[in-house]
Amino acid sequence: MIDGFDNIVIGQAAPVLATLWGAPKSAFGPVFGAGLFGMMVGAFGLGPIADCKGRKAVLIVCTIMFSLFSLATVWVDSINELIALRFVAGLGLGGAVPCAIALTSEFCPRRNRALLVAILTCGTPLGGMLTGIVALFVMPAYGWKGMFILGGVLPLLFLSLMFTWLPDSVKYMALRGDRQGTIALILRKVSPDEDLTNTRFVSQGVSRATRGPVGSLFAGGAWKGTVSLWVTNLCNLLVIYFFTNWLPTLATALHVEGAGVHGSALSSIYLAGITIGSISIGLLMRRHVAGVLVMCSIGLSAIFLLGLGAFVSSPVIAALMVFGVGLGTGGTGAGVNAVAATFYPTEARATGISWVLALGRIGSIIGSLMGGILLAANVGLSAQFQGLVLPMVVGTAVMFGMRHYGEVRMRGKPASQAH
Repeated sequence: MIDGFDNIVIGQAAPVLATLWGAPKSAFGPVFGAGLFGMMVGAFGLGPIADCKGRKAVLIVCTIMFSLFSLATVWVDSINELIALRFVAGLGLGGAVPCAIALTSEFCPRRNRALLVAILTCGTPLGGMLTGIVALFVMPAYGWKGMFILGGVLPLLFLSLMFTWLPDSVKYMALRGDRQGTIALILRKVSPDEDLTNTRFVSQGVSRATRGPVGSLFAGGAWKGTVSLWVTNLCNLLVIYFFTNWLPTLATALHVEGAGVHGSALSSIYLAGITIGSISIGLLMRRHVAGVLVMCSIGLSAIFLLGLGAFVSSPVIAALMVFGVGLGTGGTGAGVNAVAATFYPTEARATGISWVLALGRIGSIIGSLMGGILLAANVGLSAQFQGLVLPMVVGTAVMFGMRHYGEVRMRGKPASQAH
């Protein structure tokens, strides 16, 4: 949630800073892009480090990074300085969530793994929703700087809890072959009645010396699943960021404000759909094939986008279609994260999740820029929404190809040995 708050908070401050600095609002486009680009670079670079140095250590470093550079934002006095700080804060934001997902997945019982990963990923949209609510109380009293102070102080307060209570992955430590006493201490908390005296813990994962975390993403035919997850997440985040960045602006053209539904309310409807979709797919994955559910979720998004394009002039139906798109994209995002958390073996899990999210950031950058380009080109609303169907169809087709291969890898004998 704090990650989501610090990711979205610049959107609340930008209009105020534009007025203070006498800059056009369009000048803040590079600021948004710098944060997203930093998140992409952070996910690419920090995932392999987490697989080599440990998830907990990298998660703590990432938290310190984005909290300190969020605090430093209160001293900026130019757009160029803001771009630089948002990029570095984005590095930390990009590395934190993959480590959290990897840790969660490795401590979860397999039957609840998808659900708990889905609940974890709901923190980001919930943090984004809280940003708007908190701004109503903080900005009138403390100005835009109060938002960045809050976003910087909160994660620093959690650091002591992370150092004390957050354990590193026992599978990761067993794979390294060291810290046997630490593994026993953690597992006694998991299962107090188990006698672990004189027990040596081992992992049946593949040695990093022979393959490495990056090589594991492509070895043994795994490249098929890796590329499928990359493409699906890219297409999905393209639509998500198009909606989250441009839906309030498009709301006026939808004439929903005349029907009593404001742009901010329409955004909340979309984010609510994302949250419900994320949790729903986590529950369904306990009983149904994960790859098929992700394929159905992204296909559902395409159907509701077609409906939104067809009923763009009807405010009530348009709002229902927006909620439906949120259900589909939220389910797809949580589903992809859950599949990635199970698909990759321990020695490459943080890298696999990080690179899935990093490739998705390319889609988020495209989606953020595309809205402005389409508006400047005076493309009609129906055409805009129906044009977004194309990436969702591509994602559906890719997951259709992965559904059998991914399930064999996740549920078959080789996967059970690797986990």
